[in-house]
Amino acid sequence: MLTNLRNYFVEAKEEFGRVKWLSRDDTIRLVGVVAIITAAVAIYLGILDNVFVTIIKKAILRQ
Repeated sequence: MLTNLRNYFVEAKEEFGRVKWLSRDDTIRLVGVVAIITAAVAIYLGILDNVFVTIIKKAILRQ
């Protein structure tokens, strides 16, 4: 059992050594892209939410 656990961690460490990590500049650029897309989706959903709330309020008030 202990040997299997040890082998797992040794192999995991070796695997992390083979990973091609992004450069710092690429990471910063991609984080910026994700932040912009997230903000755009949040604004879009906020607008949709306000539209639907307005529609529902008008439908309730008409009854």
